[in-house]
Amino acid sequence: MNLLYLQSRKTLDPIGIKVAEIDRDNPSMSILPDGVIVSRVDPGSPASGKVNRGDVITMIQYKGKKYDIFDTDSYEEAINNFTSGNKIALHLNRNGSRIIRSITIN
Repeated sequence: MNLLYLQSRKTLDPIGIKVAEIDRDNPSMSILPDGVIVSRVDPGSPASGKVNRGDVITMIQYKGKKYDIFDTDSYEEAINNFTSGNKIALHLNRNGSRIIRSITIN
C-alpha cells in the first residue's frame, strides 16, 4: 500500500472527522476514558455541529450492535462496517460528560 493511498484514505472519512490516539503520558489526557480523541471536524461534514474537536469517542452503535473504541485501529475497523445512509450513534465523552450523537454516514 503506498503512502498516497493512505493519505487520501484518511481524508475520506465517511463522517468527516479525524481521530488520534490518547497520549497517556500527557497529564491533561491521562484522565480521559479509553477511546480516540477527535483532532479535526471537517466543516459541512455529517459530524459538523454534532462532534467537537477534543471529544473522545468511546463507542459506536448501529442497530443494537456496539463497537467499543479503544484506539484508532478499533475506530477504523468499526467505521468500515457502515455504508452510506447508515445512521450511527457516537458515544462521546465531552469535558467529563457522556453524550450520544446520531450521525448519518456519507
